[in-house]
Amino acid sequence: MLTSFRELLRSKWAGGILFGLVIMAMALWIDDPASFLGGSSGKAVKAGERGFTIQEFDQQVEQFLFRQRAEGGLTTRIEAVESGAVDQLFNFEASRMARLGYAESIGAGATLGSALENVRATAAFQDPLTGEFSVDEYRRMLRNNQLTPEGYEQDLRDSLTLDLMSRAINAALIAPPVYQDLQATYIAKARTLSWFTVTADMAGPPPEPTEEALQAFYDERQQAFSIPERRSFSVLTLSPSDFVHQVEVAPEDLRAIYESQRAQRFSEPESRRFVEVAASSEAAARAALGRLAGGAASEDLEADTGIVSVTLREGRRQEFPDNDMNNLLFDPNARPGMIVGPEALSGVWLVMRLEDVIPGAPIPFEDVSELIRDELAESEAQSLFLQAEAGLFDQIGAGLTLEEIGREIGAPILTYAPLSQSARLESGRVIPGLAQRPEVMSTVFDSMVDIVSDPVENEQDVVLIEVQEIVAPRTPALDEIRDNVLAAYTQNADSERLTNFGLELASRAETEGVSMAELASGLGVELQSTPRPISRSNIQSATAPPNALASAFGANEGDVFSAAGPAPGELTIMRVDSIVEPSPEDVEILGQVVSAQLTQSLQNDILQALETEFRNSVGFEADRRALDLYKQQILDQQQ
Repeated sequence: MLTSFRELLRSKWAGGILFGLVIMAMALWIDDPASFLGGSSGKAVKAGERGFTIQEFDQQVEQFLFRQRAEGGLTTRIEAVESGAVDQLFNFEASRMARLGYAESIGAGATLGSALENVRATAAFQDPLTGEFSVDEYRRMLRNNQLTPEGYEQDLRDSLTLDLMSRAINAALIAPPVYQDLQATYIAKARTLSWFTVTADMAGPPPEPTEEALQAFYDERQQAFSIPERRSFSVLTLSPSDFVHQVEVAPEDLRAIYESQRAQRFSEPESRRFVEVAASSEAAARAALGRLAGGAASEDLEADTGIVSVTLREGRRQEFPDNDMNNLLFDPNARPGMIVGPEALSGVWLVMRLEDVIPGAPIPFEDVSELIRDELAESEAQSLFLQAEAGLFDQIGAGLTLEEIGREIGAPILTYAPLSQSARLESGRVIPGLAQRPEVMSTVFDSMVDIVSDPVENEQDVVLIEVQEIVAPRTPALDEIRDNVLAAYTQNADSERLTNFGLELASRAETEGVSMAELASGLGVELQSTPRPISRSNIQSATAPPNALASAFGANEGDVFSAAGPAPGELTIMRVDSIVEPSPEDVEILGQVVSAQLTQSLQNDILQALETEFRNSVGFEADRRALDLYKQQILDQQQ
């Protein structure tokens, strides 16, 4: 089924229907929720004769989640709400309705006939034997992907309509040559640069801080030296692994699971034997398909007209190329007699018939018994964990302390010295395990003293918290933290000294005429330069410090400036030695490269402007309150 669905996605229109009109969505995305108007039509979104109710939108959400689950993404409506996916989907569908409503208002909608023509041409809906459109295949594919023929055909018509609108609007939009030349010149204009690196030590020794200077520094930055509120608390953590030691697995259970799953899990990969017929044309391949379907022996096909080769193959899936024909042959539901093709591969037309499915040799019970034991123990431990988790609410409701709950369920309790909400001790040391659990620390700071919190749950464990003490925030006196203040003062003084030193060097080069070579030589550092001019198009290959390079493209020829880096405590002194204008030939070549990007930018701007006109024309309304209520109802299910 998945292989067939991939065929569906290769069709011209179906992929756009199932996964959204990505290009148009990028151009016409609604960014400002405040732009929604209160709807009065009973629909969540109304645009002329088009629109949808919140119930119909919920079906869109379910189809979105169906695809997400298949791709290993979001799985529940709650996750979709919390991630913002529901808002994005609503915004996209609202924008889509505005354009469809306008198209219908001017009679520009695609016909049902054009939609059905595309349905009949979709490979996934064709009979594998005849290659003709099959109503049964069509309905089966839609049913397997939670779609109805009516809904699919309407979506297909909408997709055709939007595609025609997009092509009509964009057809004459091409970036003007002067625009291309300006952008190309901007990108291609190059600079030659020279630079050297200095450190704070080169600016001379730092002055010894006076008591007055240290006090003034402390007074100006008292907030930076303050200690936030901290809390001491105890934590009880419960996870499925805490119950594994309580589980006893009977040997007969291990054997029973092994026997029931031996064919599916505890055997080597199965092999398949199949006939591969290579033909020189599609017509010859279809003739061979008919003969194979009729039960002809493989050797009887070798003399047929147009047959290049007939080969009997056997092996496991990984031994054959990754293509759709082999995927179908090795599908778990494939049975002997199944025929796939014809399909053009490697210059010939192939047809294949599955002859036999050869089971793989079973893996000995002794080799997998420990794996089965671990899986059973983990499963049973999960059940015990869920029972214990459910009992926590009763124990909290009964007023038990955390220590009493711990004794009752046999779980250890950890107690922490006062920590800030970022899991820091007063010394500044971070407790890593708690720093990585912001939801736990947030609960700590939302809890009252001597009251057991509600359980804090995630996929791995459940945590109960009891706060013992709240330590109020305070600002230590200077004498208490003198060493810390002195270290901060020194670091700040070094930074200021380095900055001023850089300004002095740049001034000497620009106003006093001292060359970069003389400055570098006087400091005993290496003067570096670009081996070739650097432009925005080849900036990635430059060896100059990134911060300085960013400033260089905003400077004029002869400018000398300083920039932080390349390492902490270092400063780059850089000069723009020359600015090299691109040649007309370079501008012309680069202009052709940027033309598509500029045209796409213009098209996006035009489409975004037209979105407002579409909405005004069809009396667009979107009820954001209905969406908020829908999301809240989903979140309430979590309570």
